[in-house]
Amino acid sequence: MLVMAALVAFGFGPLLEQSPLLYAIVQWAGGVYLIWLGIDALRHRHEHASDMLDQGTSVPSGGKTLREGFVVGLLNPKSLVFFAAVFPQFIDRDAGNVPLQMMLLGVIFAKFCICK
Repeated sequence: MLVMAALVAFGFGPLLEQSPLLYAIVQWAGGVYLIWLGIDALRHRHEHASDMLDQGTSVPSGGKTLREGFVVGLLNPKSLVFFAAVFPQFIDRDAGNVPLQMMLLGVIFAKFCICK
């Protein structure tokens, strides 16, 4: 979420919102990555099945889970469009330093989403 907030704060969100081609590229990249994750799951299905039958405690590493979740979240263009649509309504342009205000909103948003 913080990466998304930073992208929006520094201009990528509005750019993504205004460019159908760029939106489509990010959308397709996200779809391709999800397909790759599905193919990887199918390739390793026997390992997963044997883990389930053995009731083993084999789970993916925390780093792998974090990395895969990060990439899926980063390639979700809806998050960028959401942040680009919502954050500007709470920005005081007269106060200056708009990117910093948007990052602060991103930190607040991430804090409450992670803690719920």
